Amino acid sequence: MGNYEAAYMQELKDVLSTRHPAGKDASDKVMVDFDYEPIEALHSLLTKSRSSKDFLAIGGAVQMIKVYPYGNSLPFAIRMAPASHFLLGRELFEWEKTEYPVLDLTGTKPIVHYPLSYIPLPNGLHGETEVP
Repeated sequence: MGNYEAAYMQELKDVLSTRHPAGKDASDKVMVDFDYEPIEALHSLLTKSRSSKDFLAIGGAVQMIKVYPYGNSLPFAIRMAPASHFLLGRELFEWEKTEYPVLDLTGTKPIVHYPLSYIPLPNGLHGETEVP
């Protein structure tokens, strides 16, 4: 995050404290496994950069790639508004469809949609394989 590390860490702290509130005692520590909170904090900071002059050096859309063992990777499309999808920082045209997972940041909690899981089977197929 470069010059905005402190602002990013504050955004991350705000997201985590909203999602995982501490106990009554302020010194209570809460153990948390990250889900998509770091991406939410980055999205929040990028959104603020569009409406504020405080973050002039950053902007654009969130870019996310999941890296698996042995170098395999999977890019995610990011939904930043109901009709606004970005893949690797580029906004997809209206007519473009993606086969990559879509991380939806429009709600109160991020949701991952897998477009290929919604492809219907052709008529007559129900998941079983017929051998001639």
